[in-house]
Amino acid sequence: MSTRGWTEYPAAKDHDTPAGLHQLVLKLGTKVNSLRQSKPRLAVGALAACFCFVLLKIASWAPDDEHPYEWTPTRKITLQSKEPVILDPSFYVNGSPTTSFRDNLKPGIKYVTTWTGGGLTNEFITWINLIHIASLSQRVPVIPPLLPDEEHLGRGGSSLDASDIYDIPRLAKTLNIPILEWSQLKRARYYKSIAVADREPHEDDEVLGCWSAHQAPSEAPDPFDILTAHFLHLNIQYTASPLNMPAPGNVSVVNPQLTRLVHLLLPSGRASSLSNSPSTWAEELLTPVPQPDDQLACFDELPLTDAAGTEEWEKDVGPTWDLVGTNMHFTRRMDVL
Repeated sequence: MSTRGWTEYPAAKDHDTPAGLHQLVLKLGTKVNSLRQSKPRLAVGALAACFCFVLLKIASWAPDDEHPYEWTPTRKITLQSKEPVILDPSFYVNGSPTTSFRDNLKPGIKYVTTWTGGGLTNEFITWINLIHIASLSQRVPVIPPLLPDEEHLGRGGSSLDASDIYDIPRLAKTLNIPILEWSQLKRARYYKSIAVADREPHEDDEVLGCWSAHQAPSEAPDPFDILTAHFLHLNIQYTASPLNMPAPGNVSVVNPQLTRLVHLLLPSGRASSLSNSPSTWAEELLTPVPQPDDQLACFDELPLTDAAGTEEWEKDVGPTWDLVGTNMHFTRRMDVL
């Protein structure tokens, strides 16, 4: 995971860097010396102005990563209350990334995740849908990495975290919710070229029961994505989500499809859905099939359409875009690029 501060800055000008400021001071010093020979009083005033300028510039320098959680943004929309929330992601794991993700989950905290597939546009939609669901269900989102899709980039690319592209600390602060990434939770071959072994099952794969949202609205028999699970050394056992899930009554002005998935994360919705003996699927189905995990809930795919089958992203306004997407800002590095 990349590290950076929370404020979105424009590209640095020459005099905004220590080296540039040094050159500027030398130039100003030369001019002051010339002025001192002709007009001594003006030279004293100019020297004092230069000194104040340098002090102000030095005072304005602050490492981007020194106090990332102390930045206070201008709130446009907040998904949760403004009560203080611990945003530091390290609070929601037991320590450094571990071989087993379960060893790093904190007792008493519930999480939600999903998998990714396709190009950056699809990944972006998946990420903000996940964050929206996490907020509605009061869970901690665990954002999956961006993996190079052969159809888009070919083979040989490496993984990226969402925080390499978007300012995730700033987003968490703006929305007032903690946000985790898989690279903070579990060890994997992050930032390395995707190998053949990353696309196949492994002997040390951890079993994780997940909901399959892909099976519900389509005729496709298989869940959506497998590559992410293989990359993270996970053996996913899927349970199909119901075709007709009621939307929670206390959620308004949100994507109806997302609220139906949130229903699965509530005790009543989970019990109701599992009581109907839903179908299951896996590359190698275990017996008995593990139920969808409750502490780390997961979906194979998050819907890109609303209940009527309409693309939210083709409309002028949309709840997930308005609440989450508009608060996704590129990192400083991406802005420079």
